[in-house]
Order: sequence, then structure tokens, then C-alpha cells
Amino acid sequence: MRFGSAEPAACRPLAESPCARRQPGHTFRVTWRPTRRRFAASVAGVAAGLIVGPAAAGTCRRSPKASAGPFWKRGAPARTRLTAPGGRPLLVAGQLVAAGTCTPLAGALVDVWQADPQGRYDQEGFGLRAQFRTDGEGRFELRTVWPGRYQAAGDRLRPAHIHLFVRAAGHRPLTTQLYFEGDPHLAGDSLVDERLVGPVKRRRGVDAARYRLAL
Repeated sequence: MRFGSAEPAACRPLAESPCARRQPGHTFRVTWRPTRRRFAASVAGVAAGLIVGPAAAGTCRRSPKASAGPFWKRGAPARTRLTAPGGRPLLVAGQLVAAGTCTPLAGALVDVWQADPQGRYDQEGFGLRAQFRTDGEGRFELRTVWPGRYQAAGDRLRPAHIHLFVRAAGHRPLTTQLYFEGDPHLAGDSLVDERLVGPVKRRRGVDAARYRLAL
């Protein structure tokens, strides 16, 4: 599953953009354990009971875009489970709908990438990177770990976030970021749009965040 020629706007052309640069001193190795029974068992019940809330005021306006940042990579593996050493489990669930009509977008392609628990992006391989499609009701679930914060300009830390690049037939692609309610670093971050901040609940020992996005 690949995007072909499509890329997040901030990352085009790849060979000449910051996306092609590696993060100095920030490479890391991830050991994938897709059959971790404890993690799978803990999130199974959460996923079953997680319901995506209605769009604000029922308008289903197009979701805000956000920077792709410099660390997007083409060709992420098709999967919905990610892990990293020392990572705390996080379930990210949501629904993708059409702006204006609120019609669920089935089969949309979602590309995600995030920092590891230490705030580093894997530029050597595909650690904490994935692609997947929404189901028949436009829903998606990603079992991952909490992304670490990292230093931005000055002494400021960027709040925890996950990058998304979303495509659906007949709709403009969306590049955005998902944030988490209660993060103390949300305030004062100029890149944060409150419409991209999702509620986080603790269920059966797993943190679960939910979102509704519109294209």
C-alpha cells in the first residue's frame, strides 16, 4: 500500500525538502512485537467500546490542516499496531467523514507517523510509521504508544502529537496533527488548533483518544 505520487504538501519535492534530511543524533532501533498478547488483550475491550462523538455543532466542516513537519517518509508499512521500547500503550480511534454532508468515508487511506517515547523520529527505518484504510463506516483504530515531546524553538516543548496524511477519492488530501486533551504544553503552541485536540479516557488500563475528521 503506497501513495504513489501523492505527498504532504510540506514535503514536496522529497529530495530537496527537509523531509529528506535525517535527524542528527536521533536515530533509534525499534523491535516490533505485533503479537504482544498483553497489549492486544488490554486494548481489545477499549476498541469495542470507543464511540466517536458527533462533529462540533453537526456541521462537519473540513478539519484544520497542520504542518507535516520534516520527518514524513514515503512507503510506510500497512499495519494498525505500533510499539517501541518503553512505550506506554495508547489507542487512537476515530472516524473520517465528508465535509458538509457528514457522510462516512470508507476505504480512505491514512498515513501516520510519530515520535518515539523519547521524542525522536525514526529516519533509518519505519519505526512508529504506518498506513491503513478506514472501514465501511469511515472508522479507524491505531494501537500505538504515547509520542514523546521534543524541544522546539528556544526551551519550548512541543505537545505530544501524531501526524496524519489522509486521502479519499473525490476529496482534497488532508495533512494534519492530532493532539491530546490535558497536555500541559498545548497552551502557547502556535501550531495547535483546538479542533485537533481529542479527549483521552482511561479504560481497562489503556489510554484511549478519539477524533472525528472531515475532508
